[in-house]
Formats: sequence, structure tokens, C-alpha cells
Amino acid sequence: MIKYSISVLIPVYNRKDALIRAIESVLNQTYQPDEIIIADDASDYDIDTFIKEEHPAIASKVKVVRGAVNKGVSGARNLAFQHSTGDLIALLDSDDSWHPEKLKKQLALFEEAPTTDVVSCRQWIVRGNEKREQKKELYQADLFDHLTSDWHPPNPSTLLLRRKYLELVPFNENIRYLEDLDWWLTFALLEPKIQYVDELLMYYFINEENRLSYTAYEERFKKIEIILSLWKERITKHKGSQQYRVFKEYLLTYNAIDAFVVNARKKNATLMVRIFFKYLWNKKKFYQLLISKAQS
Repeated sequence: MIKYSISVLIPVYNRKDALIRAIESVLNQTYQPDEIIIADDASDYDIDTFIKEEHPAIASKVKVVRGAVNKGVSGARNLAFQHSTGDLIALLDSDDSWHPEKLKKQLALFEEAPTTDVVSCRQWIVRGNEKREQKKELYQADLFDHLTSDWHPPNPSTLLLRRKYLELVPFNENIRYLEDLDWWLTFALLEPKIQYVDELLMYYFINEENRLSYTAYEERFKKIEIILSLWKERITKHKGSQQYRVFKEYLLTYNAIDAFVVNARKKNATLMVRIFFKYLWNKKKFYQLLISKAQS
């Protein structure tokens, strides 16, 4: 049986409590990784010093590398990867955490099927005191087709993947929004062999206070246009112009719905109306969502 070494990569920017929660969830794994690398994305305070002074028991179990300038999550992930040595790479965002069995159960699939390239899992969505299940299965057949239709890819924090894929597909440091989708699309073109643990092994925490305002969403739509311009030619080449139109409609509608829902939770009726009439009034998916919410 092949013996795999595992590196856990945790990018962080200005998070203290959440970071410690993430690290502890790794230290509590029933199968321990070979290394935990934290990439400090030029935070306002030194993460390495913070851990050594306030959490000395953790300090000896992690390696902290600090970027000279803030590059966003993509740059921090790439920095952590450059300092890693593992055969398998597990990504963990600093505001997420893992179930204690995550690495063990994912590693088992690599050992059972040595041709496996990546293993994902289900996740919990945690908002305050509320928790709900989310299932984002990785499709075995034509992952690129699903990504360019109406399927949102799994959180990178659910993944355990072979090192070579981050060598072949580093995260795009020129993108500050939808960088995960950009990575997934490039990754999918390599046609990786995929496995999936149908269990809830990751916790994705949502902080409503950090959700975007309408103005920020206007900036987000400008960034969506960057992604669309980057992928128009490649999607059209592989799937045709109609598939690109589907992809574009999905991205714009998905983000508008997200903006609407966030402002609904904040009871901001003025912005809800603006978002509705600018983006959603003629979108079937929006009404399907309303019906689904009403029936749940």
C-alpha cells in the first residue's frame, strides 16, 4: 500500500479566533497530517507572533510563512503550497473547520483506488446558531460541463488532492473574486479522476456582518465581467457559444440572488428593490428560489 504524506494549507488575513478554530480542527484529526502551513497574507499584525505569544502549545505544530504584500487568498494559497512537501494537499480556509474524521476518510479512498486524483466531501453551512447540510458532489462525467451550466463547485476546504494539480494549476493571483471558480474550470480541463465521501466532514461559517452591501455587489459584478472575459473563448471552444451564454446567465443571476437574500436578512428593503428591478425581475431561477423558501 502506498504511504502518502499530507500537507494542510491555511491562508489567513486578519483572523485570530477563526484561525485558531481551524488549526485545532486539524490537530484534532484522527489521521494527523505531516505538516500544517499557515500563509499570513500580510495581515495588520504578525500571525506567527500572535500564535507564539497567545497559543504556544500550537506554535510548535505549525509553520507560518508571511507574504511581503497582501495578494488575496489565491496568493496566500500559492505561498503556502510553495513551502509544502506533501504528496497530497488539503486546503482549509481560516474561517472554516473540519470534522475529526475528514482526512482519514478521504485518505482511505486514495488507498483503495490509487488512480484517484481528488476527493471531496459534504459540508455544513453554519450561520450563527443555525446549521444546515449542503451536498456538493463532484461529478465523475464531464466536470467542465457542470461547472459551465448551473452548478456551483465545492468549497476548496472540502478537498484532498494530489500535489501535481496545484503545480499544474496554481491559483490565479490576478483575480480577487471567483478565484475558486477560475481554478475549478482550469482544473476540470485536466479531466481528473474524482472520488467523493458522502458525509458531512467540513464546516463552512458565514458571518453576515461581512456579507456585501449593494455597492460592493456593484463592484462584484465588474469582477464577474473579468471572469467572463477570461473564459469566453475557452468555454466557447470546448462547449459552444450557447453554453457560454448559460454560464454567463448563471453567474449574473446567482450573484444577484445572493445580494437580494443578504439584504433581505438585513431588512434593507430599498436595496432589495434596486437589486430586484436591475437584475432579477425576469429571472426564472429567482422565482423558483422564492417558492422553495416558502415551502421549506
